[in-house]
Amino acid sequence: MNAADTLVNAIPLLVITVLGGWLLKGRLTRLERKIDSLPTREEFNAMVHRIDRQDGRFDRQDARFDRQEDRFDRLETKLDSVRSDITQIAIALGTQTRPQAG
Repeated sequence: MNAADTLVNAIPLLVITVLGGWLLKGRLTRLERKIDSLPTREEFNAMVHRIDRQDGRFDRQDARFDRQEDRFDRLETKLDSVRSDITQIAIALGTQTRPQAG
């Protein structure tokens, strides 16, 4: 009788253990596949190197935009100066101002 009780208790425990192991093995297999699909250290370093090169290109482009903006600022200053000179000439010649629209 004692052996039968032990067997009755052992069978559900064995079923649960086998079922749990089978489910866990499936999860571990999927996790293993995900880990295998990650880039290697060399691939990761190559990606970082490409990103750094691209970042350098963006920095150079940004510097070009800054230089262009400075050129536009200088042009605007020169145009303001020319406009002021033309206004002074017009005042010296005694021209009349136009009535403002509005």
